[in-house]
Amino acid sequence: MFTRPIATYTIAFLLIFSWWMLAFRLHEADEPKSIIHKGSAAHSRELLIHEETTCQLVEKEVLKRALFGDTNLMAELILRWDIEAKILEKDGVKGIKRLSDDKLIESQKIARLLHVGRTETSSFSYRSDEMSVVIDDMGSPFDLTLKREKILPQTYMAASILLALKGQESIIALPKGLKKQNHIYPSELTDSIPLEFDRYASEAICTQQPDIAFVSKYYSNPSSIDLLRSQEVDLFFVRDISSVEDLQEAINDISDVIGEPMKGRLLKTFVEAVFIAIDNWRTGCGFSLQGKKVMALTYYNRFFLPGKKTLTDHLLKRMGVDNYAALLPQDPRLESFSVPITEEEIAYFNPDLMIVLTDKPSEMEKLLSARPFLDEITAKIQNTISYISEDIQLTPSQVIALAYLDLNASVVKLFQRETSAKTGQH
Repeated sequence: MFTRPIATYTIAFLLIFSWWMLAFRLHEADEPKSIIHKGSAAHSRELLIHEETTCQLVEKEVLKRALFGDTNLMAELILRWDIEAKILEKDGVKGIKRLSDDKLIESQKIARLLHVGRTETSSFSYRSDEMSVVIDDMGSPFDLTLKREKILPQTYMAASILLALKGQESIIALPKGLKKQNHIYPSELTDSIPLEFDRYASEAICTQQPDIAFVSKYYSNPSSIDLLRSQEVDLFFVRDISSVEDLQEAINDISDVIGEPMKGRLLKTFVEAVFIAIDNWRTGCGFSLQGKKVMALTYYNRFFLPGKKTLTDHLLKRMGVDNYAALLPQDPRLESFSVPITEEEIAYFNPDLMIVLTDKPSEMEKLLSARPFLDEITAKIQNTISYISEDIQLTPSQVIALAYLDLNASVVKLFQRETSAKTGQH
């Protein structure tokens, strides 16, 4: 009795796949490649599944391009990852996850409509409540029938999402300092937006008469909010982001308010697909962290663990990492946003893998090499200390997909070491 639905989905899938193969032939130089590069001495990340399938994941720059608005690439990657998931399932790998068929098909349909310049939403329902308003984090309603063309993002999170969804000509200014983080935000997007928003430039920017400003209860400067209110600018308070699900809802809210629900829905689905693909990559490669001692930390005159309220801790938990295993469950330090930890506690815990969050890896490596307590820990002895961008970990937007990629790429060092050790025994 299930033959007809299965046949329908199969035909739809094949039609969509064929359409993308014809519509989006990527040049070889631009084609997404694996982060596992065969033959690299220092960064070799090739491990085999069943002696025939290579662990593969999208390159960071390719993923960044998709996250910042390349809708064609989003759709292609979503489809590719689903095919890879099916291959892993067929190979008998347990624990593989996939997008629902409805989400997969809808993502391809939206991308196809956007590719031919159609942005109407009549062909799909983009808000489950079918309301014509969105309620912000302060409980204020925003009418979705109004056009909002001049937009002011007052937080990095809002700016990130808007850069992916809206043309730069609609964004009046960017938060101060965002342009300097060109390892996160593509310069080709930010360079065309000359103004930067801070408390000193607020008044000049208000003369641009923005239709709406996206602000936060937690991150926006109170004086800037007061000034925007005095200029009668509509303020949309974006929800706090403490999980992937929070991010997806924030994308929904922002995209609907600015009149880009189709792009928003695609980006929301793409973020979900990224996390599923990375989890499948770890599962397919056999990278189980069960029984492994992993510690992610930062350093500011002393060592800190990312606190329980940080996205980094949320991502580590998704990977199966208890980043507080070195501390007692009732330790009062665990209530802090950044959890201080002593060198003695790190040495006693003796991590197999240490992930250091820093945007100055060379300086941090020198600093750690001068710390005698590290000389006896497994991570130092086995060269399983990894350095990843702290800025990326601290960015509560679609960029957390890059943060998750960085954390997962770090575990390769640990399993590469184990594979080498096993090979040496034979």
